[in-house]
Amino acid sequence: MGINMREPDKLVSVIIPVYKVEKYLPMCVDSVLNQTYQNLEVILVDDGSPDNCPAICDEYAKKDKRIRVIHQKNAGLSMARNAGLDICTGAYITFVDSDDALHVDFVARQVAACEENQADVAVGTFERTAHEDNIPKCNLPRENPPVRIISGKEANLLIYDRPNWSRMVTAWGKLYRRELFAHERYPDVKLHEDEALTYKLLYRSQWVAMVDGALYLYTRNPDSLMANRFTPERMTVLDILDECLAFYAANGETGDLIYFTQNRQFMFAVLYYQHTKKEKDFQRKARKKQWNLYWKLLRSAYPLKRKLIYTYAMVLPMHFTKLYF
Repeated sequence: MGINMREPDKLVSVIIPVYKVEKYLPMCVDSVLNQTYQNLEVILVDDGSPDNCPAICDEYAKKDKRIRVIHQKNAGLSMARNAGLDICTGAYITFVDSDDALHVDFVARQVAACEENQADVAVGTFERTAHEDNIPKCNLPRENPPVRIISGKEANLLIYDRPNWSRMVTAWGKLYRRELFAHERYPDVKLHEDEALTYKLLYRSQWVAMVDGALYLYTRNPDSLMANRFTPERMTVLDILDECLAFYAANGETGDLIYFTQNRQFMFAVLYYQHTKKEKDFQRKARKKQWNLYWKLLRSAYPLKRKLIYTYAMVLPMHFTKLYF
């Protein structure tokens, strides 16, 4: 099943933020240590976890010299990833959420995709799984279809393709050349931190390797941040998409990337308007954003049918249910 890499294998840094996941952590770390690609530096960032995770991290470090552990006060997912970035030494970097798992060939196939195609990022696919299914699935044979190579701009356009959004926007499930992080770190936000940086990393990549085969096992965890009910903090994405629009404009974009981002922002504004009935300040912010984007989208190249959808959302925002991202 393993893939033979040319020697010497380049070092890959695997950064795993850890917080309140003692049920899942051994599965996650074992799946990393059991990779067919063995030249790894595994960085466990204990983000002030109040459970048994700190001790679990230390025990793993005693067992395997490839593991490094950082213990820090709770600062959130972004700061945990940044702590790992600050000390990692690998030629490549990948992130794994500590309630997820990797197929044994995840790293090998991602490295091969980058090395053989001069790609700056490899983007994998993932499978949503139950915790108890991950261990057997880590070792099952997986399809290995040909790698597809696209440009960084094409990768950004896929962010706004709804079937591909989760695959493209997340920090995990990808392998990055370390140079992409030379001047970048994740922003200090509690939600949507992936969306705040991934588009920049992809856009600045000359080539992006699309690696199919579902080699990342995403655990359905009811306790995760994104699994919880709506909170006004989710509205951070409206500000993040403002930054995204400014980034595209600064890089000379005037077409689809601008309109697709505005469309996504508009639909989020509608969604948050619906969910903030009891938080009037947030609801007013969402409504103001809707109006601002509405006039811009009416001047876009979108067909009349899409513009009528925007009008429907403006006239009857509480009844608008078909969201087009």
